[in-house]
Amino acid sequence: MSEVDVLVVGCRIAGSLTALRLAARGVVVRVLESRDFPSETLSTHFFRGDGLVRSLGEVDVLEEVLSTGAPPMACEYFSVDGGVFEQGPPQDPGDIGYTLSVRRSVLDSILARRVEATVDVRLRTKVVDLVFRNGSVVGVVDDHGEHHFAGVVVGADGRRSTLARLVRAASIERAPAARAPYYRYVTGWRSPDAVGPEFALDGEAFLYAFPSDAGLTCLAVSVPVNDHAQAGRDPRARLEHVFRQHPRTTDRLQHVEWVSRVFVGQPADSAWRAAHGPGWALVGDAATCQDPWAGLGMDTAARQAEAFAEAFATSPETWGAVYERLRHERTHEGYAQTTRLAPDLRQLIG
Repeated sequence: MSEVDVLVVGCRIAGSLTALRLAARGVVVRVLESRDFPSETLSTHFFRGDGLVRSLGEVDVLEEVLSTGAPPMACEYFSVDGGVFEQGPPQDPGDIGYTLSVRRSVLDSILARRVEATVDVRLRTKVVDLVFRNGSVVGVVDDHGEHHFAGVVVGADGRRSTLARLVRAASIERAPAARAPYYRYVTGWRSPDAVGPEFALDGEAFLYAFPSDAGLTCLAVSVPVNDHAQAGRDPRARLEHVFRQHPRTTDRLQHVEWVSRVFVGQPADSAWRAAHGPGWALVGDAATCQDPWAGLGMDTAARQAEAFAEAFATSPETWGAVYERLRHERTHEGYAQTTRLAPDLRQLIG
């Protein structure tokens, strides 16, 4: 007999939002998370008004997220090959009207606390195996030897998803690794008067500056895989070099203090995986691994969590087909565009 209706593996954005949305619909949920909080994870940091920002409001944590000091950004800036940063509207602002950037150690902790106050959560608990009955997943085995039984097991455990591996989720679409990101936090970054994210396409490098929580700014760069290979073992120097050679960022770099190590995202294939099967489903990076250059990962996680919760709660007999349709409608276009442009970002300027 199932202990819970849905067992969610992973308690970061995709897992937390899945659990909270299901619980709000009266579904009995348990969450297993291999880590503790706060903890770091590689991230694009940036998310949009009609994506994750909206979801944070709908699960009633947006006010706490804003209290971290992350500025609501109602515009953005774009520069090409050293030109001036032109101001434009925010990406996909929705009714909220702004975008945000928050460190994941902070954001994930806020979400995890809300989940712990809402459903049964087991931290420091890693899934190591699945339990099958008549070809369907009916539960998992954790690294403490405990069995957890559920009507459906949802993998929200990231790009290297254990659940996706154990169920052998097929890649419906796949694209080879094209780029690699580096980022680091600074204080003292001089943003324009109207605070917004800054994007700069400089040759083949793509620069980002995301004003974030606690007075920090995330400075990031995405480079082609060949450039990443040439950077060797000194990604920090490569990151600083890209910002120093850009005529619109070099002066501002003189005023910053680097306050973190450099985070490096190793090149990895993009994949649109099969997202459901008998007794299991995948959401977020576990279902949709995409190159981070476009910064869609956090919004994709939010939209797929919403899609799964909606499908499971409203279509208990056919939730798999409904979830697949909603996932495709709400997130495939972004995946397709991200993978199409990743090998040559010069296509952005036509």
